[in-house]
Order: sequence, then C-alpha cells, then structure tokens
Amino acid sequence: MTNLFHSILDHIEYAILITDKDAKYVFVNKFVRDNTNTSLSDWTGKRIEDILAIGIYDKSYILDVMNTKQEVSGIIYTEKGYSSLSTCTPIFDHHGNIKYVVTVSVNPDRFNNLLEKATLASDINLVYKQEVEYLRNTLLSNSEFIFASDHMKKLFASILKFAPTDSTILITGETGSGKEVIAKTIHQNSKRKEGPFISICIPSIPSTLLESEIFGYEKGAFTGSNSMGKPGLVELANHGTLFLDELGDIPIELQVKLLRLLDTLEVTRLGSIESKKLDIRIIAATNKDLYEMVNKKTFREDLLYRLSIIHLPIKPLRERPEDIIALSDHFIDIINKKYGYQKS
Repeated sequence: MTNLFHSILDHIEYAILITDKDAKYVFVNKFVRDNTNTSLSDWTGKRIEDILAIGIYDKSYILDVMNTKQEVSGIIYTEKGYSSLSTCTPIFDHHGNIKYVVTVSVNPDRFNNLLEKATLASDINLVYKQEVEYLRNTLLSNSEFIFASDHMKKLFASILKFAPTDSTILITGETGSGKEVIAKTIHQNSKRKEGPFISICIPSIPSTLLESEIFGYEKGAFTGSNSMGKPGLVELANHGTLFLDELGDIPIELQVKLLRLLDTLEVTRLGSIESKKLDIRIIAATNKDLYEMVNKKTFREDLLYRLSIIHLPIKPLRERPEDIIALSDHFIDIINKKYGYQKS
C-alpha cells in the first residue's frame, strides 16, 4: 500500500476499507473517516472486533471471507442508523493465501433502480465485480505504471474511470512520455484484458506495406503477396485492443479507411469485396499536434473527432520531476534483482 493508492481511494465517494491477513485494518478511505468522525490512526492496526465494539458498524463480513476464502455480501448498519450494502472481497498472494480483504460499502438508495429488479444474493456482486477487480489490479499489479506526481495521479484516476468503457481514446505526449504504458494499463484494466493487445507503430512499417499490414489482403491481391492471403493487424486485435502508435504519421490516403473502421468496426482486406465485423477497442497515440495538422490539411478533422472521444494528454518527464525518483527506484530494483546487487 502506498500514498499513491491512498490518494486515489480517498477520491472515491463510497466506503472502502482494507484489512490484512490478520483481519487488522490497514486503510480506510476519506469517505469512511468523514462519516465516522475518525482519523486513519483510529483504524490502523485495529481488529474487526475493536471497531464493532465501539459501534461504528453493527456487523462485518470480513471474518466470513477469511473462513470461506470467497466474496461475501450483505447489509450492515452504521452507528447513525444508515444501511449500507457491504461487499467483502479477498485478494490472494501468489501462494493462494489471503493477503488483503477489500470491503466496499454503498448506501442502497444510490442503486434503487437496480435493487428493485434484483435480489441481494444474486445480483449485487455484479454491481461491484468490476470495481473490486480494478482495485485488485491497482493493489497488486500495474508494475509498469510508475509515478508519484499529482499530474500522473489524476491521469491514473482517469484511466481507472474510462478503462471499462469501449470509448476510443487519444493519448498525446512527447516521445518517451509513456504513451504505450498507459495504453497497456487501460487494456489491463478493461473487460478486454483477456483478449489481445495489438500495437501498431505506424512509422516502423514501410509506407508501401502499411495498408496491407494493417488491413490484411486476399491471395493474389498484389505482386509478391502471400499465396494464402494474410489477416491484418486489425483482425488480430479482434475481441481485444488495437493500439495505433504515432498515428500522426499515417498517410492521408489511409485515413479514410481508418475512419471507416472507426465508424463501422468492419474491415475489408485488400483485394476483397467482403467486410468482416470486428469487436475491438481502439486507442491511438501521437507526439504530433493533430489540431495543427488539421489546419494544414494533413490530417482529417473528422478522423481526429472520432479518435479523441476521450483525450489523455501526458506531460513530459521534465515537467513532473517527482516521477524521476519513483522511476529511478523502480529500475534500480529491477537491476538489483537481475544481477544480485544491493545498489541504491
């Protein structure tokens, strides 16, 4: 647990409580502290029994999770008489032992429409399943996403907000600012995380081969083509995420075909008259000013509009020096483990 994650969880407007393997509280977010007139120190290291004894909550399902190693949900009541829907989810270490239990509690009034249609036992877990999965990923993974600055904290919060959607995302920033890491983090925290993540670096593909590599081709489509034809990288991303890196380098003549892909989610191979329906999420990145390119007529305005449904700009590292130490520590740790060093 780090200050970074504390800060993120403090901005969530429902109760989040985290206990360790000994059923002791290690963190409660600001929503809990404000609504119980307590501080973090009032909770840290306290056992569940201590909190129940002073009447903050009438019950807890954490011990049930410890015993069953399964997610448990139910209604609890606060000392002020408010009811909350409490879902306790175990987080396991690599040996299959419980490392943390994450409790998420929300006033059921916020979900009246759902509660009228669903029973507590059958459907409540569906509401929180993704929320807790993102929290699990935040606590135990995202190892490539290293930062400490306020700018990147806000960006990370946006990633967790938009990752579960299928909206197209445009990431902008200078070379080396971490655009592909952000794209991978979005994919890893999306419902498509079990699907492929296909990255296409536009400048790395010769312009004469770009269309056939991206969209594929049928047999005999052009001289020198594979006799069996070839699926494009777009098709390989089906049921996953397609990442278009350095999109500002895509030729103007291919922008129309990319626009059609965004509009229809269909792809037509070179030499074919049949289109194939795809299930993909598209993320694009560039180090160029696409708005200036639109003014110069080198980038289509309608394509820019479709790509930037969600825009995530990244500041260069020189404008967020707080991240330098965090990144340095991360890479030193990797080198120490690789070579058996104890450098600092």
